Amino acid sequence: MKSASSTRTLLYTTYDAHLAAALCTYADEQPAFGRQLHALLHDTWHGGVSTPHYVPVYIPALLPSDDEAAFNRARWLLGSIADPQHSTHEVESVLSSWYRHQEREEPRSLVLGLKYGIVDYGVIGHPRRKYEPMDIIVHDDAAASTPAVQLSRVVATLSHRVVEQGLISAGGHTGRLEPVLGDWLFGEKEIVLHAAPRVALRSIEQAVTSLKAPCGILRDERGVAAVALTPTLDLTDLPGSPDTRAL
Repeated sequence: MKSASSTRTLLYTTYDAHLAAALCTYADEQPAFGRQLHALLHDTWHGGVSTPHYVPVYIPALLPSDDEAAFNRARWLLGSIADPQHSTHEVESVLSSWYRHQEREEPRSLVLGLKYGIVDYGVIGHPRRKYEPMDIIVHDDAAASTPAVQLSRVVATLSHRVVEQGLISAGGHTGRLEPVLGDWLFGEKEIVLHAAPRVALRSIEQAVTSLKAPCGILRDERGVAAVALTPTLDLTDLPGSPDTRAL
């Protein structure tokens, strides 16, 4: 579990902006990475965007798992900002407000940039790369009564929907996929299957859709029957997760 705190009211309209907000929260909680992020933004920032007052938005399910994941996300977000075909004004606004806030709060911490060796641009400490699994949750009745072959088809369909949504956001380019989803797609493609009651599935589905995160949702005549989550999301920090059980 990345955090036990609850998610605050969300302020953003895109998944990328929620990723940026969670990255800033991680930087606030991890001072060493916060210095990295400040240096990275200082070294690459282009400015020119209106900067609202920084308001932390706590999204525990989207917090990076470690500094390596956070650094990869930061580079990916900055790359998306540099892409003229990618609508990222909201992302730029989130990162800019955090950056300006850091300068106002701690002006003496301003560094010269990564190229001067203040911060290691590479993987700090060479941590072991972790490939996050994709969590798929099905309702209890299906888990108990659906034949394995049919259940495997559901898993395949929903996992494909997650990747499809990620690719749509990336403009069809696998190289522009959000880093954790990209690692999953080109890695072992690990899937963890869970069962949960309908009420928990509804809570998970509502939380994921509010984040605009890539997901796969299967519905039947009784409502939400199964949900697949992008590997970036931490199931343990979503509403309804205490009622899930691994299969």
